[in-house]
Amino acid sequence: MKDEKRTRKEQLLSKELAQQVLNLDLSRELTAEQVDTLFPPLNAFNQIVYDFVIKYHKYLFRSRSYFEKYTFTMVEVHVLQDIGNAPGITAGELAVKWDRTAASMSQIIRKLEGQGLLSREADEKDRKYFHLFLTPAGREVDDAHRRFDIRSIIGTNQKLLEQFTVEEILSCRDVLAAYGELIDQEK
Repeated sequence: MKDEKRTRKEQLLSKELAQQVLNLDLSRELTAEQVDTLFPPLNAFNQIVYDFVIKYHKYLFRSRSYFEKYTFTMVEVHVLQDIGNAPGITAGELAVKWDRTAASMSQIIRKLEGQGLLSREADEKDRKYFHLFLTPAGREVDDAHRRFDIRSIIGTNQKLLEQFTVEEILSCRDVLAAYGELIDQEK
Protein backbone atom coordinates (compact mmCIF):
# COMPACT_ATOMS: atom_id res chain seq x y z
CA MET A 1 0.00 0.00 0.00
CA LYS A 2 2.79 2.46 0.89
CA ASP A 3 4.56 1.65 -2.40
CA GLU A 4 1.31 2.30 -4.27
CA LYS A 5 0.86 5.67 -2.51
CA ARG A 6 4.47 6.66 -3.25
CA THR A 7 4.11 5.66 -6.90
CA ARG A 8 0.91 7.71 -7.22
CA LYS A 9 2.53 10.71 -5.52
CA GLU A 10 5.50 10.43 -7.86
CA GLN A 11 3.11 10.48 -10.81
CA LEU A 12 1.42 13.67 -9.66
CA LEU A 13 2.47 17.04 -10.91
CA SER A 14 5.24 18.58 -8.89
CA LYS A 15 4.40 21.99 -7.50
CA GLU A 16 6.83 23.60 -9.95
CA LEU A 17 5.37 21.79 -12.96
CA ALA A 18 1.84 22.56 -11.77
CA GLN A 19 2.67 26.29 -11.62
CA GLN A 20 4.22 26.11 -15.08
CA VAL A 21 1.20 24.28 -16.49
CA LEU A 22 -1.31 26.62 -14.87
CA ASN A 23 0.45 29.58 -16.46
CA LEU A 24 0.49 28.14 -20.00
CA ASP A 25 -1.09 30.31 -22.66
CA LEU A 26 -3.71 27.94 -24.08
CA SER A 27 -4.52 30.30 -26.94
CA ARG A 28 -1.26 29.12 -28.53
CA GLU A 29 -0.75 25.70 -30.06
CA LEU A 30 1.30 23.34 -27.86
CA THR A 31 4.65 22.28 -29.26
CA ALA A 32 5.47 18.59 -29.66
CA GLU A 33 7.97 18.93 -26.81
CA GLN A 34 5.33 20.43 -24.52
CA VAL A 35 2.94 17.58 -25.35
CA ASP A 36 5.66 14.98 -24.63
CA THR A 37 6.56 16.70 -21.35
CA LEU A 38 3.09 17.59 -20.10
CA PHE A 39 0.91 14.65 -21.11
CA PRO A 40 2.35 11.93 -18.81
CA PRO A 41 2.05 13.85 -15.50
CA LEU A 42 -1.27 15.46 -16.48
CA ASN A 43 -2.70 12.10 -17.51
CA ALA A 44 -1.47 10.51 -14.25
CA PHE A 45 -3.02 13.39 -12.30
CA ASN A 46 -6.38 13.01 -14.04
CA GLN A 47 -6.24 9.21 -13.77
CA ILE A 48 -6.66 9.63 -10.02
CA VAL A 49 -9.84 11.64 -10.67
CA TYR A 50 -11.09 9.08 -13.21
CA ASP A 51 -10.39 6.20 -10.80
CA PHE A 52 -12.31 7.98 -8.03
CA VAL A 53 -15.30 8.69 -10.30
CA ILE A 54 -15.45 5.05 -11.41
CA LYS A 55 -15.18 3.79 -7.81
CA TYR A 56 -17.84 6.22 -6.61
CA HIS A 57 -20.17 5.27 -9.47
CA LYS A 58 -19.87 1.61 -8.44
CA TYR A 59 -20.45 2.65 -4.83
CA LEU A 60 -23.66 4.49 -5.80
CA PHE A 61 -25.13 1.46 -7.51
CA ARG A 62 -23.95 -1.30 -5.15
CA SER A 63 -26.85 -2.82 -3.23
CA ARG A 64 -26.62 -2.70 0.55
CA SER A 65 -28.95 -3.31 3.44
CA TYR A 66 -29.96 -0.27 5.44
CA PHE A 67 -32.86 -1.73 7.37
CA GLU A 68 -33.92 -5.28 8.15
CA LYS A 69 -35.10 -7.08 5.00
CA TYR A 70 -34.59 -4.26 2.49
CA THR A 71 -31.64 -3.78 0.16
CA PHE A 72 -31.14 -0.66 -1.91
CA THR A 73 -28.64 1.09 -4.06
CA MET A 74 -27.57 4.47 -2.73
CA VAL A 75 -29.66 6.16 -5.43
CA GLU A 76 -32.79 4.25 -4.41
CA VAL A 77 -32.47 4.98 -0.69
CA HIS A 78 -31.69 8.64 -1.38
CA VAL A 79 -34.78 8.89 -3.60
CA LEU A 80 -36.70 7.57 -0.61
CA GLN A 81 -35.01 10.24 1.53
CA ASP A 82 -35.92 12.94 -1.01
CA ILE A 83 -39.57 11.90 -0.77
CA GLY A 84 -39.33 12.09 3.03
CA ASN A 85 -37.75 15.55 2.78
CA ALA A 86 -40.37 16.83 0.33
CA PRO A 87 -43.64 14.92 0.73
CA GLY A 88 -45.68 15.25 -2.44
CA ILE A 89 -42.68 15.50 -4.75
CA THR A 90 -43.29 14.11 -8.24
CA ALA A 91 -41.36 11.50 -10.20
CA GLY A 92 -40.48 14.20 -12.74
CA GLU A 93 -38.94 16.40 -10.06
CA LEU A 94 -36.92 13.45 -8.78
CA ALA A 95 -35.77 12.58 -12.30
CA VAL A 96 -34.48 16.12 -12.79
CA LYS A 97 -32.73 16.16 -9.41
CA TRP A 98 -31.00 12.83 -10.08
CA ASP A 99 -30.40 13.51 -13.80
CA ARG A 100 -32.26 10.34 -14.70
CA THR A 101 -34.75 9.56 -17.41
CA ALA A 102 -38.42 9.43 -16.47
CA ALA A 103 -38.40 5.69 -17.22
CA SER A 104 -35.41 5.09 -14.94
CA MET A 105 -36.99 7.07 -12.10
CA SER A 106 -40.32 5.28 -12.59
CA GLN A 107 -38.51 1.96 -12.20
CA ILE A 108 -37.01 3.07 -8.87
CA ILE A 109 -40.39 4.39 -7.68
CA ARG A 110 -42.15 1.15 -8.67
CA LYS A 111 -39.56 -0.85 -6.69
CA LEU A 112 -40.01 1.31 -3.58
CA GLU A 113 -43.79 1.26 -3.94
CA GLY A 114 -43.74 -2.52 -4.41
CA GLN A 115 -41.88 -2.83 -1.12
CA GLY A 116 -44.62 -0.81 0.58
CA LEU A 117 -42.33 2.13 1.31
CA LEU A 118 -44.15 4.85 -0.57
CA SER A 119 -47.57 5.70 -1.90
CA ARG A 120 -48.77 7.77 -4.83
CA GLU A 121 -51.60 10.25 -4.94
CA ALA A 122 -52.88 11.57 -8.25
CA ASP A 123 -52.62 15.33 -8.76
CA GLU A 124 -56.05 16.91 -8.40
CA LYS A 125 -55.50 19.25 -11.38
CA ASP A 126 -53.75 16.85 -13.73
CA ARG A 127 -54.43 13.16 -13.10
CA LYS A 128 -51.39 12.05 -15.12
CA TYR A 129 -49.08 13.36 -12.38
CA PHE A 130 -48.62 11.62 -9.05
CA HIS A 131 -47.34 12.98 -5.78
CA LEU A 132 -45.19 10.67 -3.71
CA PHE A 133 -45.34 10.10 0.04
CA LEU A 134 -43.57 7.77 2.47
CA THR A 135 -45.60 5.09 4.18
CA PRO A 136 -44.92 4.35 7.86
CA ALA A 137 -42.54 1.57 6.73
CA GLY A 138 -40.88 4.05 4.37
CA ARG A 139 -40.36 6.49 7.23
CA GLU A 140 -38.73 3.71 9.29
CA VAL A 141 -36.35 2.86 6.45
CA ASP A 142 -35.62 6.54 5.86
CA ASP A 143 -34.80 7.00 9.55
CA ALA A 144 -32.53 3.92 9.53
CA HIS A 145 -30.78 5.23 6.43
CA ARG A 146 -30.23 8.67 7.97
CA ARG A 147 -28.68 7.01 11.03
CA PHE A 148 -26.49 4.88 8.74
CA ASP A 149 -25.38 7.97 6.78
CA ILE A 150 -24.51 9.88 9.96
CA ARG A 151 -22.24 7.03 11.09
CA SER A 152 -20.80 6.57 7.60
CA ILE A 153 -20.09 10.25 6.93
CA ILE A 154 -18.52 10.82 10.33
CA GLY A 155 -16.50 7.60 10.10
CA THR A 156 -15.23 8.40 6.62
CA ASN A 157 -14.20 11.89 7.66
CA GLN A 158 -12.52 10.60 10.80
CA LYS A 159 -10.44 8.29 8.59
CA LEU A 160 -9.60 11.21 6.29
CA LEU A 161 -8.53 13.26 9.34
CA GLU A 162 -5.78 10.68 9.90
CA GLN A 163 -4.15 12.00 6.70
CA PHE A 164 -5.57 15.48 6.15
CA THR A 165 -6.57 18.57 8.10
CA VAL A 166 -10.17 19.75 8.35
CA GLU A 167 -9.21 22.68 6.11
CA GLU A 168 -7.85 20.31 3.45
CA ILE A 169 -11.01 18.18 3.55
CA LEU A 170 -13.21 21.28 3.22
CA SER A 171 -11.00 22.59 0.43
CA CYS A 172 -11.37 19.28 -1.40
CA ARG A 173 -15.15 19.60 -1.20
CA ASP A 174 -14.94 23.16 -2.53
CA VAL A 175 -12.80 21.95 -5.43
CA LEU A 176 -15.24 19.11 -6.18
CA ALA A 177 -18.16 21.56 -6.18
CA ALA A 178 -16.33 23.90 -8.57
CA TYR A 179 -15.29 20.93 -10.74
CA GLY A 180 -18.95 19.88 -10.92
CA GLU A 181 -19.95 23.38 -11.99
CA LEU A 182 -17.35 23.29 -14.78
CA ILE A 183 -18.73 19.96 -15.98
CA ASP A 184 -22.28 21.39 -15.92
CA GLN A 185 -21.11 24.31 -18.07
CA GLU A 186 -19.90 21.85 -20.74
CA LYS A 187 -23.39 20.35 -21.22
